[in-house]
Amino acid sequence: MIFCRIGMVVKLQRTNMQRRKALKGDLRRGTHSVVGITLASHRSGLSPWVRSSLRRLISLPPGVALDIPCGRGRHSRLLIELGFRVIGADLDIESLRAAVCDPKFVGRFVAVQLDAMRPLPVAPESIDLLMVIHPHSLEVLSGALKCLRVGGYLIYETFGAQGENWRLLPKSRQIPDEILSGFDALACKETRVDKARSFVTSKGLFQKVSP
Repeated sequence: MIFCRIGMVVKLQRTNMQRRKALKGDLRRGTHSVVGITLASHRSGLSPWVRSSLRRLISLPPGVALDIPCGRGRHSRLLIELGFRVIGADLDIESLRAAVCDPKFVGRFVAVQLDAMRPLPVAPESIDLLMVIHPHSLEVLSGALKCLRVGGYLIYETFGAQGENWRLLPKSRQIPDEILSGFDALACKETRVDKARSFVTSKGLFQKVSP
């Protein structure tokens, strides 16, 4: 099992300089055959927003992805099958242990145990694809953005509004307008929780266009 403790900097070097180039304007709709088969095989465990976003990024060469919080690796597993090397970060050590036990993760996955008191130990601008699905706070999203290279892509989705989840949700336009300055929106959707509050569920696909 490979773990990276807080205080260590993860540096995963790309083998192809082409991966450093922005792919803005090269998105196209549709499903590549290999991507489509892989996405379909994971249909029951994947976020529908993740599936639709990855279909829009079919021209993105596999590079280094950061999945945070990764849980037991449901989205990391898909990214590995698509050719990415994945850094999976989570607060829960047991979830990380479960993830790295998957034989498909060997040599393609680095597990990082998060510490709320310390910054994310990933080198700045070293990530090609950042996936932030159901973070426990907006600080997780904002703290991970510096790891994404210019030209890289962000897929994010907040929790739904079930139970008390609404207390952790952003306010309307808070994520695209305040947190994601320097990003272009390729797709963004907000749904108001109720009329009495300004909280929303939010999901988006963005490209980083400036540091």
